Amino acid sequence: MKQALSLAFSAVLLFGGGSFWLALYPPVPADLGGVTDLDERARRASIALDDGDALDAWWLPGRDDAVVVLLHGHGRDHRRLWRHADALRRSGFTTVTFDFRSGRSHGRKPTTLGYHE
Repeated sequence: MKQALSLAFSAVLLFGGGSFWLALYPPVPADLGGVTDLDERARRASIALDDGDALDAWWLPGRDDAVVVLLHGHGRDHRRLWRHADALRRSGFTTVTFDFRSGRSHGRKPTTLGYHE
């Protein structure tokens, strides 16, 4: 009985620790949702942050002065937004997207669900 409780407790700790890790560092799949990767056509930029860090950004110039900033969701990166960015660009809008710190390919930092993002 004592050994079963110890095993169950260990399993709960392992599951909880793994879940916590996945919440902080979600896997970022290279899933474009069936659209063309526009990284080569987009212009690159860097958005400086107050703490000395910077975010990688991509923008597609449009015909109008209006700019739409697209933000990806948890466990994604800018590539998942190309479907929307391309449609908006064809409608005349300039589109900008960037990778949050938890979604970038280098120097990833844990997600804080909005606090530092």
